[in-house]
Amino acid sequence: MLLLSLIVLILFLFILLSLLRLTITINLMHAENDDSLSIRVTALFGIIRYTFTMPLLSFSEEEASVDVESEGSLNNNTVEKANNKISLKTLFKNMEEFQLKIKQIADFHSIVRRFLNHITVHQLHWQTAFGLGDAAATGTAAGIVWTIKGGIVTFVSTYMRLKDEPLLEVRPIFQGVTSFTHLECMISFRLGHAMGAALKIVRSMRT
Repeated sequence: MLLLSLIVLILFLFILLSLLRLTITINLMHAENDDSLSIRVTALFGIIRYTFTMPLLSFSEEEASVDVESEGSLNNNTVEKANNKISLKTLFKNMEEFQLKIKQIADFHSIVRRFLNHITVHQLHWQTAFGLGDAAATGTAAGIVWTIKGGIVTFVSTYMRLKDEPLLEVRPIFQGVTSFTHLECMISFRLGHAMGAALKIVRSMRT
C-alpha cells in the first residue's frame, strides 16, 4: 500500500511539473562600451524567480578573449557569482563540437521545430540607434539592420506563437559615431514540452 501511494505521488509530481509554465524575460542593453544582459525565469505565478545577470563584457585585443562577469539569484538571494574569460579560439572550438553533436542526432531539427511551436512570445521590443560617421554608410547599414530584424521576426512568427505585434525601431544617426540597442523579449512554455524535447534528443543520441 505504501509503495502504491509512493508511485501515485511520483506520478502526480511528474504531471504537475509537466504542466508547469515557465516564463522567461530577456533584457539586453548595449550603449557604447556599456553592455548588460538579464535573463529572468519565473514559475508558479512568480513565486519561483531565478535571475541571471551579466553586467559587464570587456574585450581583450591582445588575448582575443572576452571577460564575462555574471551573477545568479534565486528569489532575490544571490546563489552564484562567476568571472570567466572566454577566448575566441575556445568559442569556435565549442561551436564546432556542438555542430558535430547535432549531426549525430537524428531528426534534431524536427524535434526543435515541434518544441518551438509550443513557445509563446508575449513581447518583442527591439530598438537600435547607430551612426558610422558617414551618412551614406549609415543609411546602407540601417537597411541591412531592418532586413535582419525582419528576418528574425519572420522566423519567430513562423515557428512560434506570436501573441502581440513586435515593436521594432531602427534609427540611423548621420552625424557622429555611436551605437545603441535595447532588446526586451518575453516568452513562455510548459516545462513538459521542454522535457519531452530533451528526452527525444537524448534518446536519438543513444540510438
